[in-house]
Amino acid sequence: MNTLRLPIDPEKLDSEDARAAIETAASILRGGGVVAFPTETVYGLGANALRTDAVARIFEAKRRPSWDPVIVHISDLSMLPSVAASPRLSSCAQRLMQSFWPGPLTLLLPRSASVPDIVTAGRPLVGFECPPIPSRKP
Repeated sequence: MNTLRLPIDPEKLDSEDARAAIETAASILRGGGVVAFPTETVYGLGANALRTDAVARIFEAKRRPSWDPVIVHISDLSMLPSVAASPRLSSCAQRLMQSFWPGPLTLLLPRSASVPDIVTAGRPLVGFECPPIPSRKP
């Protein structure tokens, strides 16, 4: 396994170096690879949640048991309909999203057919998070 370090200064997200590093990481994800990234609490491993082969690489790298589901991160609410099965969310879920997203809140929702079994360990629900994205400096 090859490791490529792509440091990004959150204070300089608009810099050419940051844009190049983000594009490299995105290319790795599009190709089915795995990237490490900081979260609010730990560093996580990420892959394209809609690709079985990519998610399998997370399980392999972490030696994670196949019965232990992974969380799907979305960048904003507009992504939710493509990965969650329920077109109508409960008023409680909507209030939680409005109050706590972006942030470290995980919601369990019915998954769409596009989410592979490996993500949920074959279960009908998937954990979704909408993590905060560092704000860009003017």
